[in-house]
Amino acid sequence: MLNLPKNNKVAFIGGIFFALSLGVGVIIFGIPSIAGSLTPPGSPANTMYTLTDLYNLASGTTTTVGTGGLPATPSATSSTMYTLTQVYDALEAEVSEVASTTLLRGVTAFGQTGTVYPNGALKSNQATCYDVSGTGISCSGTGQDGESQKGLATSYTDNGNGTILDNTTGLTWQKGTTTTYTWTNALAYCNNNTPSLPGSGWRLPNAFELFSLVDFTVSTNAKINLTYFPSTPASSFWSATTYPYTGYQSNAMYVYFGGSSVYAVDKTSSYYVRCVRG
Repeated sequence: MLNLPKNNKVAFIGGIFFALSLGVGVIIFGIPSIAGSLTPPGSPANTMYTLTDLYNLASGTTTTVGTGGLPATPSATSSTMYTLTQVYDALEAEVSEVASTTLLRGVTAFGQTGTVYPNGALKSNQATCYDVSGTGISCSGTGQDGESQKGLATSYTDNGNGTILDNTTGLTWQKGTTTTYTWTNALAYCNNNTPSLPGSGWRLPNAFELFSLVDFTVSTNAKINLTYFPSTPASSFWSATTYPYTGYQSNAMYVYFGGSSVYAVDKTSSYYVRCVRG
């Protein structure tokens, strides 16, 4: 022990030291230096297998760690592992089973195109409320459609080539229509991609798709957005949907745009056509 003045001090002599005060003196403990080089002793070793390595190991082939790239899919399974093609085919089969109920319209996955409207049905666009006699009244507190305004807002884009895009549903519609057809000929007119329609994939819309064009804000003429579908007659348009009730399959569903209603009629009748794509 050294008799030193009563102070708490730290001395550095070749390393790190701590001073411990004991009243009349200080006991000094020495600790070896802990500083050192941060440089690793050598390059990192390659201990990871590539996908080719794993495939070769699974098929019993000798491999060297860290060599090779993604293997080509073999023509047949030679081990307990599925090929990439088999995995894809299995997923495609699963997606096809749910595409009509869960895959959104306009979305394509594994070769399947969705048919579901996002977030539910479209708005009716009706903003006025009425009493039982048909007189316009304030919508406040009525619970009517004009008050609640539920559903998705409709939105259209004129593509400038005789077609109209429905931005909400993702469907592309024939803009103009002037000719009437029987139901069979209406199917053929759309499916054959008539020269007046650009691109491919045109078809006769189903009843739900066709009814989505009805605009309840229009009080005269055809109940449709006449800005985007000008000169639309207040008449009936074919859908591709056959009437479902037993014994009435000779009838098909149509939408009457003069009164925004859906009916069924014999397929030999002549009605207007508005083709759709998507």
